Amino acid sequence: MNPAIGAATIGLISGLVIQAAGLLIWGARLAQRVKTLEAEVEPLKQLAIQFARMEVKLDGLLEQFKDMNASMRWLRAPAG
Repeated sequence: MNPAIGAATIGLISGLVIQAAGLLIWGARLAQRVKTLEAEVEPLKQLAIQFARMEVKLDGLLEQFKDMNASMRWLRAPAG
């Protein structure tokens, strides 16, 4: 084999190995970042659930207020 071809082959293989190692390290860092982001998103999901519960409670209170208002109007209406 020609020494130049051998050196080029070794250079190519070592370059591919370095690229593969870099991709593995990048993938590991990306996986860790995804885990971190998932952990940060979970409290936001819980907050959204709490807001939804509050909205349901407020809707119920609003209906009660409307009923009470209608009852007060009925009581104030002149008997006739």
